[in-house]
Amino acid sequence: MVAWRMVLALAATTALGGMEARAAAPDVAMDPQRVCNALQAEGMPTSTWTAFDDPFEGIIVRNFRCLSEPLLIRGGGGRFITALNYFAEGRVTERVETIRLVLNVHQPATREPGRQRFSQLVSALFGNLGLTAPAELASAVRDGRDGIWRADYGTVRFENWKAPIERVRLSIILTPARRRP
Repeated sequence: MVAWRMVLALAATTALGGMEARAAAPDVAMDPQRVCNALQAEGMPTSTWTAFDDPFEGIIVRNFRCLSEPLLIRGGGGRFITALNYFAEGRVTERVETIRLVLNVHQPATREPGRQRFSQLVSALFGNLGLTAPAELASAVRDGRDGIWRADYGTVRFENWKAPIERVRLSIILTPARRRP
């Protein structure tokens, strides 16, 4: 019996090209409301997955999305406040295509608290969705270094903009799960 298990394990390893087998990534794209609620426990209540009409070059295009209430980072002066926003979008009702977390820094005095909260939310987002963050993402967020990484669930992009306002953005572009015939 043990010999057969070893043969099957060797066959599986060979079929995978010498790579160890691992569990498939969860297809969170097919659960829009789960994606919408992913940061609710972290203080970012989000709307339900809803249709909206998006005008594009004179044509109305039906899309779907959910948006969070802005999470304000208070401090500094002036009328604009540093804020975090979270949203997800897709072109069909049953599938999320893009997830975004954005920090808009309107007050230099709140830049560091905003970046710290952004970093915490990035970790929570991946954990709550059951996705593995790219190994380099945490240091890229900490150091303010742009990057693009491929994962079994899609593409992760981290960007920093300085103009017209300082903005930090995480995008997760989900690819459809591969289905076997």
